Amino acid sequence: MESYAYSDHMALHDPNLRAQCPACDKVYIHSRICNDHAKKVHGMDLKTLYEQKSHQYAQRAASLENLEEEEAMAIATTGICDNYNNNNDEEKEAARMGDYATGSRVES
Repeated sequence: MESYAYSDHMALHDPNLRAQCPACDKVYIHSRICNDHAKKVHGMDLKTLYEQKSHQYAQRAASLENLEEEEAMAIATTGICDNYNNNNDEEKEAARMGDYATGSRVES
């Protein structure tokens, strides 16, 4: 029978002490067992799988940054146009209605 340490028992209760396969999300008590699983099932050790995952996240982050910059420019441009149009509409309305305080209302 294998020895069963207290740390093994606590790993059953504490998810922070478990090793998770980055390829299929299976969870193991020991990283060694997880590494054996990764080699057997996925054909790569944990280090390689984590490096691949890290590279994928970096690519996604870079594409999101580009997308965020493009969206920010589009929003800023649209916002500038909207503000200009809103201000212009307000000025036209004020001119049409006239200034009630001075009694210079423009009749159309």
